[in-house]
Amino acid sequence: MILFSNNDAAYRTWLTANPLGFVVNAEKTPTDRYLKLHRAACVHIQDYVGRNPTSTGYIKVCSCDRAELADWALAATGGGWLDPCPTCRPDGVSAADGGPSQSPAPPSRPERSPDDRELLDRFAAAVELLDRHFAGNPQRLADENAEAELRRWLDGADIPLEWAGPNVTPDEWFLITTLYGQRTRDQQRLLIRSLFPRFILEAGRDIRGLTPQVTRNWVFDQEWMRPRLLRMAGILMERGLSMSGYVDHLRALEASATPNDPMPALDAIVRDHQATGWKTLSVFVRDCVGGHCFPIDSRVRKELERHRLPSDPEAERLLVGLALAIGRNPRQVARMFYEAGGVGGDYSA
Repeated sequence: MILFSNNDAAYRTWLTANPLGFVVNAEKTPTDRYLKLHRAACVHIQDYVGRNPTSTGYIKVCSCDRAELADWALAATGGGWLDPCPTCRPDGVSAADGGPSQSPAPPSRPERSPDDRELLDRFAAAVELLDRHFAGNPQRLADENAEAELRRWLDGADIPLEWAGPNVTPDEWFLITTLYGQRTRDQQRLLIRSLFPRFILEAGRDIRGLTPQVTRNWVFDQEWMRPRLLRMAGILMERGLSMSGYVDHLRALEASATPNDPMPALDAIVRDHQATGWKTLSVFVRDCVGGHCFPIDSRVRKELERHRLPSDPEAERLLVGLALAIGRNPRQVARMFYEAGGVGGDYSA
């Protein structure tokens, strides 16, 4: 068994040498909240190989012996269980021979549900605390103010960006939310303000105008951003849609949301992009589409953990369910957690 932290090159070498092995994706300081077990060949592992898989808040613990990883999880977290990936099903077949496993599979984490009364009570208490903080201006984080808040932040005291009109267009929303990435607010703003004028001049303010040629000299903070934008352009061209038409499609899907299927718009865009990381897609659905979602970034994660709430990437659907269970708009609640998780944002006092 080997643990990779801030060592992407060595991790990639291990994956190449051990295609039948297993990988646990865990937080830098492992907790029982997030111990996702994958096969080394899983799409959710391979799609991230070219990024920074061990340098952005997570570690990878690797072995060809699944039981060894289960023992590590128990020891590292004081009793945590591995959570098998539902895509590659690492709990069903032995990596050694490709046949049925002869040893018991590591136990799965118990299912988390909005019906869990203790969890629901913790979530409701956290929201009540945040409500008290935002009581002076409860509508600031409402859906109808998302555009005004975005423009206030990006324009600031500088020369205002050349917006298309009084409303932020779906094309503008998709560009901007993609450029959020995993950076500080100041870094995000700097990148957006540097590329927004080029989007207008070189792509005609239209996502469909983004091509490898157009974006060849654009400097992005993270290497997945260009493919994400080009993929969206390709989807629109293949389907003969504008970005506005695509958003209408997502809104129509969202109208069919049910308690058992609470996020159809987000599910659809994640599926279209074949995305294994979807935080910025979730923000787009939240702020432009108006669909149920609960984007989890480092700020939101910090506030969730402060209240002992699930914060792993797979928790988004659960958090949406918890918000709906207490009769709240998941989008507005997510914005509250985001604000509270920022610098100086501890509202628990």
